[in-house]
Amino acid sequence: MRLAVLKIQQGGLVVGVGLHPIRPVPDAIFIQEDIATPECRDTIRKYMTENGFTGFDLVMHGGGLSSDTRATPWDQASQLTESIKLATEFLSPKGAFVTKIFNGAQDYNPMLYCLEQVRYSSRRASTSFKKEESIPKRVVLASDFVWSETPLEVFGIADSLSFNDDACLSLRGHNLTTRRVKMICKDLRVMDKQHFKHLMKKLHFVRYGDGSYSTGNLAFETLTFDSTSGRSIQLPNIAFGCGHNTATGHFNEKGSGLVGLGGGELSLISQLGSKIDSKFSYCLVPSHDVSSKFIFGSNAEMTGKDVLSTPLISDPFQKTFYYLALEAISVNENKVPFISDTSSTKDTEAFQEDNYIIIDSGTTFTFLPEEMYSDIESEIKKAIQVEPTVGPNGFNLCYPFDDSMTFPEVTVHFTDADIKLDAGNYFVPVGGGFICLSFFPSKTPPYLYGNVAQINFLVEYALTENKVSFKPTDCTKQG
Repeated sequence: MRLAVLKIQQGGLVVGVGLHPIRPVPDAIFIQEDIATPECRDTIRKYMTENGFTGFDLVMHGGGLSSDTRATPWDQASQLTESIKLATEFLSPKGAFVTKIFNGAQDYNPMLYCLEQVRYSSRRASTSFKKEESIPKRVVLASDFVWSETPLEVFGIADSLSFNDDACLSLRGHNLTTRRVKMICKDLRVMDKQHFKHLMKKLHFVRYGDGSYSTGNLAFETLTFDSTSGRSIQLPNIAFGCGHNTATGHFNEKGSGLVGLGGGELSLISQLGSKIDSKFSYCLVPSHDVSSKFIFGSNAEMTGKDVLSTPLISDPFQKTFYYLALEAISVNENKVPFISDTSSTKDTEAFQEDNYIIIDSGTTFTFLPEEMYSDIESEIKKAIQVEPTVGPNGFNLCYPFDDSMTFPEVTVHFTDADIKLDAGNYFVPVGGGFICLSFFPSKTPPYLYGNVAQINFLVEYALTENKVSFKPTDCTKQG
């Protein structure tokens, strides 16, 4: 649809139809309907009438494999048939119908025959297609892909990934090797962007926004956790990455690894799932001298009058991140609203990333919209009666630290939760007796609520209930 919008002449009409929601495409209309239903046709006619069109110059059928893991060759053939019906009904007299049929598909020859008949018999639809030459498939073992140091190069030499070898036995029977994964591997030539992203999750590859990265192999092991009952709990077949090349950013010899707490498919939280009631909490300490505590399961629940909870917002297309609705940040009595330069109206049902902020335990600092940051910095300068100084490169507001300094009261206003920060949640020591503001401006989303702002708060994620809770806590004393 995006390509069609770019190519179409001014005043044209682009309409897309599909069963599943998509991100909004500017200057295009998306209809979430089954193309086989009369309701779908009525909706298309309505938009044609409203925009003054009597027919389309082009009807294009994606022709790829459905992302529905239950899809069968019959489903694919049915989709093609229904799209041809749409073409014969809505095409202009000299319009074209475009699809693709992949050589090797189970119903390749019957579908090709049907298209031949349409081309010769239809008076209205002009069917465009090109028959491919038959090329033998280049098959690579799935194990070679998973354990490869250069997986992208495997895609360059393989048309199919096979599990039919003893070396692939553990992969073939693993619960992450779903029917969808096997379907994608069968013919890589029909793989779209979403299939590619899904398949790449079979290989361990982690990259962070600060440029830190880790590459290596994906492995499966039994993990053992201490429990409140005093007995160890063993959880078998947990996927984890074994990093062979880890560099740049904040990775160093002091860190023994990373734990994925996001909502992504291979994160520790997603893998534990119902075993921990989809609940976990952490309490981040202000110093590396003491370990921070993580709690998984029902014991992660918090109680007390000082517990503040806010709704957890999910992006249906990107489940890794946890979004919160940030309404404003106050410096003393002066409230600075959360407004993004690219912000969309929150009245729309579609998720818009620029309307929210990601709460992230893996990002150090907090990143806000530029205008909002500028106003907050100004308010802090007014409140601190000390002349700012030039700090280390990258920091915007720094001061020479003095025990007699007084700091403003900074409150973060999430929906239904007003979180009061200590000075240590928004200023960080940078050496040489200086401290610097740990908030930064960001020209574009995503905006981030970093871990410095979360220090000495017990933070609970209740994923089933879709909420995040905060409780002021001395995390150095957490048992």
